[in-house]
Amino acid sequence: MWGKVQIGYFAVLTTHILCRLAGLDAAAAVSKVLLMPILIFWTYRSIPAKSVKRLLLIALFFAWLGDIFLIFEGQLYFMLGLGGFLLGHACYIALFVPQRGKGYSRLWPVLFFFILFYRVLLMHSIPADLKVPVLVYILVICSMWSFASLRENISKKSFEKVLVGAGLFVLSDSFIAVGKFLDLPTDNLMSLWVMASYGLAQYLIVEGLVAQENDLGKRM
Repeated sequence: MWGKVQIGYFAVLTTHILCRLAGLDAAAAVSKVLLMPILIFWTYRSIPAKSVKRLLLIALFFAWLGDIFLIFEGQLYFMLGLGGFLLGHACYIALFVPQRGKGYSRLWPVLFFFILFYRVLLMHSIPADLKVPVLVYILVICSMWSFASLRENISKKSFEKVLVGAGLFVLSDSFIAVGKFLDLPTDNLMSLWVMASYGLAQYLIVEGLVAQENDLGKRM
C-alpha cells in the first residue's frame, strides 16, 4: 500500500513531466530537483541496516547532484552530471555485489545491449574526447544491471523490482545518449521519456531494497 511519501514522489514526477510539456522550464527544474530528496527521506526512514542505508543514501545523493548538473547546458555540466550518476551506480553495484549468485545465463541481455548500443549505435557518433568517459559509463551501468540480475537469496518481490528498476535506469541513460550523440529527428518528447524511465527506475530500486530489508526484519 502506498503512503504519503510514494504519492508525493509520483505527484512531483508527474508535475515535472507536465511542466516540461507546457514549456515551464523553471517549474520543471524545481520539480526535478525535489525528486531525489523524497527518496532520500524514504530511505532514511524505512531502512534500518546501516550499511544498506548508507550506500543507498550516497547513491541517491550523487543522483541528485547529477540531476542538478544536467539542468544546465554545456559539455562541462554534462560531464559533471555523468560523474554524479557514475558514482551513484558504483554505490548500487556495492549494494548488489554481496547478494550475487551464479546465474550467469541472466547476463546475456546485458551483453547484447552493450554490443548493440555501444559498438553498433554509438561508437562512431561520440566525439573523440568523450569516447573514453562514455565507454566507462556504459560499462558501469551495464555492470550495475548485471549485478542486479545476479541477486539471490532474496524475495521475488525485491529481486523483480530492483531488476526492472536497473533496466529502466539503463534505458533512461540510453535515451540521453541517443538524444545527445545520434543525428536523429528527436523532439522534446525524448526528455520526457528520459525522466519518466529515470523516475520510475529510482523508485523501483529503492522500493525493492526497502522490501528486502522488511523481509530480513520479518525473519529475525
